[in-house]
Amino acid sequence: MADATDTALVSSTNHYLDTERTPPTCWKCSGTGSLPTKPASPRDPSEPAQRKQCPVCKGFKHIAAQPRVSSKPAVRPFKKPPPVGPPACFALTDPEVAPGPGEFLSSLCGSWGIYQIVDGHRYTTDDVCTAMVAYRHLARLHAPHPPTVEKHLDIGTGLSSVLLMTAHRFHTTLKQSVGVEAQTIHVRLAQRSIALNGLAATASIRHGDLRDLARGDPGGLIPEGAVFDLVTGTPPYFPAAEGALPTVAGRGQCAFELRGGCEVYFDAAARFMAPGPRSRFVVCQTSREIRRMERAAKASGLRIMERWDVYGREGKAGPLFCVFCAARPDPDEAVGQGYDVRTLFVLLVESGRPLPE
Repeated sequence: MADATDTALVSSTNHYLDTERTPPTCWKCSGTGSLPTKPASPRDPSEPAQRKQCPVCKGFKHIAAQPRVSSKPAVRPFKKPPPVGPPACFALTDPEVAPGPGEFLSSLCGSWGIYQIVDGHRYTTDDVCTAMVAYRHLARLHAPHPPTVEKHLDIGTGLSSVLLMTAHRFHTTLKQSVGVEAQTIHVRLAQRSIALNGLAATASIRHGDLRDLARGDPGGLIPEGAVFDLVTGTPPYFPAAEGALPTVAGRGQCAFELRGGCEVYFDAAARFMAPGPRSRFVVCQTSREIRRMERAAKASGLRIMERWDVYGREGKAGPLFCVFCAARPDPDEAVGQGYDVRTLFVLLVESGRPLPE
């Protein structure tokens, strides 16, 4: 059962959750209150650039911390549910599983659904790609036999989207799936999504701090002696001091490193990965942190085996983000050996889309 409060934040931005704080700086105009509509003339430097009022903050330079009213439907099923994977335990339109105030229920993959927050963090393309890359990487690792995962750990599970998509893929072999999450509201919704999809016998969501796992102090979050052949994670992308924090606190805690960054994720994964050459840690991160991810993997005693560069469309100078597949180093391998880099084009991955085969 989830505790009454979230676990403590770690950064200097603890005031972010203070209700008396100054409203967050507008992310659109960076606190200027206006946006340029026409650059200054290069021929006449004295002619100033034309600007318009920022449509987000309305010129006030800050975003008022007010809940937004959503007109979107509370339940969003597939128009035609695909007959892929295990059947659903409940239909999304069943009154017994109706979302509560401020929540909505949407399709996730196959016939499975997930509870999300109307005005809060939701699962996105990087979650879908993390689960998909984990499956494809293990499929090649186990070829010509079908890939198998018996024990799966999802650290910083959020709404449990990666956990659920992984369980959907490996439903015939999965015996234990554990998700660890620090935010109370996410824990409660994830637990309901577990029950919605009939995974109560094999999956569980634990309310706790990932930093405890990284220190080797599971504190009941992980069953004693448990190790996992697949660990997944989707760390926040931005250091706490960079950028304007979102208006909604839950979104800020998912996007900014308020409880530690990728180093904490690698340390936690390394402690609970099963020994042997086939256990894997699959994690996503922004493409500007590639070198940092390499250093974090090395410091935790892991080695990156493969990197997937994910592009929104062809022709872009750089990827949107990257997915890394790390393993325990093989003592017989040459030191300093590089890793494979693959490219993934995500032309259209939307909420409610099933994972591609």
